[in-house]
Amino acid sequence: MKFLRAATVAAMAGLLLLVPAAYGKMYYQCVSEKTFTVSAIEKYKKKASIDQVRSDDPEVITGQQCKAARFTERLQNKVKMSYLFQVVGMEPSYRLFEYNESTWQPCILRNGLK
Repeated sequence: MKFLRAATVAAMAGLLLLVPAAYGKMYYQCVSEKTFTVSAIEKYKKKASIDQVRSDDPEVITGQQCKAARFTERLQNKVKMSYLFQVVGMEPSYRLFEYNESTWQPCILRNGLK
């Protein structure tokens, strides 16, 4: 029994080591096909504030605290795009949007290689 317990602990420790590696492969893909790694987007977490939330931003669940950060990026075709990064809730979850065709379009969180 002690062996099984030790083997289970060792296996769990090994799995925990894989979590950062898998997390590092996650990225957001926007409507324009522009992609952002999760680690690249997380730098906006510190810049996000309640003051940057606007009434025309995508809605969050009622009662959830929301902070926002805004930035622009140039696409390969030199078009300048606007992005909205939202930090939602006390245990924050992140949402990324691209302003496309006069509306905020959600960027999809994907797992794997770009």
